[in-house]
This record gives sequence, C-alpha cells and structure tokens, in this order.
Amino acid sequence: MLWNFLETNIYKHKESCIIDLESGGQFTYEHLICNVNDLYDKFLSLLLPKTKCAILCKNKANECAIILSCLKAKVVPIIMSENYGKEHCMKIIERTQPDIAVIDSAEYESLFEIPVYNIIVQKQPSIMHSPEKDYLQDVALIMCTSGTTGTPKGVMISEQGLISNIQAIQKYFDIKEKEKILISRPFYHCAVLTGELLVSLVNGLDLVFYSGKYDPFLIKKTLDDLHIEVMCGTPTIFNQLSRLYRGTEINRSIRKMALSGECLSKEIAANIRKVFPKADIYNIYGLTENSPRVSFLPPSKFDECPESVGIGLVDTMIRIVDDNGDDVEKGKPGHVVVKSKSVMLGYYKEQQETNNKIRDGYLWTGDMGYKDSSNNLYILGRSDDMIIKAGLNIYPREIESILLRCSYVENCVAYGVKCNATEQIHVDIVLKQVVTESELWKLLSEILPGHLLPDKIAVVDVLKRNASGKLVRGDKSLQDK
Repeated sequence: MLWNFLETNIYKHKESCIIDLESGGQFTYEHLICNVNDLYDKFLSLLLPKTKCAILCKNKANECAIILSCLKAKVVPIIMSENYGKEHCMKIIERTQPDIAVIDSAEYESLFEIPVYNIIVQKQPSIMHSPEKDYLQDVALIMCTSGTTGTPKGVMISEQGLISNIQAIQKYFDIKEKEKILISRPFYHCAVLTGELLVSLVNGLDLVFYSGKYDPFLIKKTLDDLHIEVMCGTPTIFNQLSRLYRGTEINRSIRKMALSGECLSKEIAANIRKVFPKADIYNIYGLTENSPRVSFLPPSKFDECPESVGIGLVDTMIRIVDDNGDDVEKGKPGHVVVKSKSVMLGYYKEQQETNNKIRDGYLWTGDMGYKDSSNNLYILGRSDDMIIKAGLNIYPREIESILLRCSYVENCVAYGVKCNATEQIHVDIVLKQVVTESELWKLLSEILPGHLLPDKIAVVDVLKRNASGKLVRGDKSLQDK
C-alpha cells in the first residue's frame, strides 16, 4: 500500500531531479526508481517481509534509495544518524534489535554484530533471521526518538498513518513540481523523512541533498548559489541564517519555509521575516509519535501571531486537558492531546510506555499548551520542562520570551534544577555586549516579575544544542546533586 502510493506519485514526476551536493551528481526521479529496484533485486528481495533493517549512511542519496527499497520489500527500516555519535547508534541497535544492517561506508561495519550489507561493496552477507511478522504486521518503519541522551524509544509507524500524514501535509503546504527544496537535516528525524523527503517526492520537487554536518555558512551559500525556493528547519537555523545576511541584504529566492522543532518567539520571527520578506512562512508542530505533523499556522497569519502553531491537520483532533483528561477552558494551559489516523501503533516492545502515551484513543504529546479564542494552538513547552517553584507552575518559555526582548540578550535558555525539596530557576544567557554581573541582575529584576526571577545566571558563549539543533535545557545528570 505505502510503496504503491509512493511509486505511483514519484513516477508521475519522473523528470524531476535530485542534486547530491556531496558527490556533485544529479539524477532524475526515474533514475531514483531504477536505483530502488536495483537494490531490491540485488539484496532486499532476499529478505522476508517485516525483517528489521538498520540503515546508517554517510550519503543522503544512498540513504533515500535504501529507505524506499525497504518499503518496496515490506522490510521495516530503522534509520540511524552518525550525527548523534556511535554510542547513540549502539543504543538504537540494543533497543530495536535489527536483523540486518545496510550501510554505505566500511567504517560502520564494526558497529554491528549482525549481518551487514554494504551497498558500495555489494558483498552478500549470510542472512539468518526470524522476522516478527505478527508483531510488526502493520508497521511501515520504526523511528527512534529520545534526543541525544537516554534510551531511545522505537516509534512504530503504520503505512496508513504515514500516507495520511503525507496527504494532510499536501493539503496545506503549497509546494509545486520542480520547485527546489534544500534538505539539510538527517532523515533520522520524522519531520525530515515525512515532512521534507516523502512530501517533496510525491509533489515532484527538485531535491537538493546536503549530507554534511550543519554549517550555516555552507547552507547560506547553497541557498544563494542554487536559488533554493523551499526549506524547512528550526527557528534557530533560520535565525542563524538571518544573521549571515548582513546589512540590507535579503534572500529573494526562498518562497516557502516551514519552521518546527522549537517554540518561536516574536523577536526571532521578526528577524526571519526581515531577511525572507517574500516567503510564505509556516509555523508547524508535530512529534514522531504522530508521524509527525499535528498542526500548522497558515502563512497569512504568520505576521499576526507567529508564536502560534495554528490549527490541526485534516482529520486531526487537538484538545487541551488537565491531569485527569478533562478539557480546560480556552486560554488556560494544559496537556496537549491528539487523535488522528497518524498516531503511532506504539513503542517497540514497550507496552507500558505505550499505554502511558496513548489513552482512550488520544496521544498525550508531553507538551503543554493552550488555545486562543480563534482556536489557534500555542505550545508552552514540554511538561517535564515545567518548573514548579513555591507552588507555581512556571514555563521556561515565559522567562525566555521576556529576556529576548532585551537589547543586551542575544539568546537564552531557562530550566529548572531540583535542589533538596524545591526547584530553582537557572538561566543560561548569550550576551550581545559585555555587561557586569551586577548590571545584568539589575536588568533582570527590572524586566522580570518576581516569581520568574532566576536563582542562578550563567553567561555563556553559546547555548548547548543537540544534533538536530534543539536547545538542551541544563545538565539533567547534575540535578539533585
């Protein structure tokens, strides 16, 4: 079902092309289908349906072909990324226990104690496996989620769930055949796999694959040199790019942008708009457990309410509820819960975690948020990031949004640190100019309400981020110590 859907739509646009920046090569969608069929004929057709296949590649073009070949063979792909380091890859392997691995570099072979197929060498490994055919009956792929620390959870996404999400994104994301999209983030992220790669393929965009590590200078050069028209990324990525366009310089090529992965502030939204004045900007929200897209803010509303992530996708129900699962009033914060065809089947071999996450048909996202009078959704942050101080619920976003308005502050992150029986507010700040500690404290006391004042401030050169560019809120390992 899934492969037939993808193949039919990809072949409709067989003259659209893929540009691989790493190799300098360029080929059509028709050639991509040939690569997929070649991989299938040489190796993947030998695997039984529902075999679990770990994928680890240096090159995006190779990775794209392998993923599609797995879907054709009804093999369950488990996508990994070297951006997270070998230790994280080992955790994924331990958690999901793949039957076989497909790679494009000999340096990855030592990671696996299972049969490995290198698509460059093309040496057939011995294949010994017992697919979990019944358990994985409706599973299209397993996407792992956990950030850069902790034990990864394997999110089992269904074929129908993936198709539904792709089609729902198509309804609102106004992208057209032969428009050029830059894909710079790893396919490991569901937002990139579904919201960039697969949606672009079924719409016939020209894909530009950037396989290297994140470098805003190289990305800006690519945007300008290749006249990129579509790009997706975090607000941080676009804010960094906006700083690279000096003075009155603006980007005139980008026509469509999708922001996701972080809460967007008005200040950063204004920076982005200044540099990309002609772009239709979508602020979107999702999570891997929903395949991933949940909601979107239409471009027509971006300049009016950029902090909102808009309304639910077609056939997606979003509620704001209290701890008991009862709806809260409009404007009041609560847990964001979602019901849609795209909700995951569950976490791989973690039934208790699945039961905690999916209750009465609703996916508890782990995010806190609220809806305004127009039913637009706003995300306040993760429920486990919420700071409870003196009986008050404090969202880091409240502190950060105020500080970012200050002329001294380049960027900041607030987080809670448990200390004995209470919780303290810590803030890491990147400054635009040198100020003394006493001047900084004086400034904060003037602009922050008393209950939001931090207990500790750290002036840093750069904020910690994970491999996907998301902010890391403090060192959890140091808490309660």
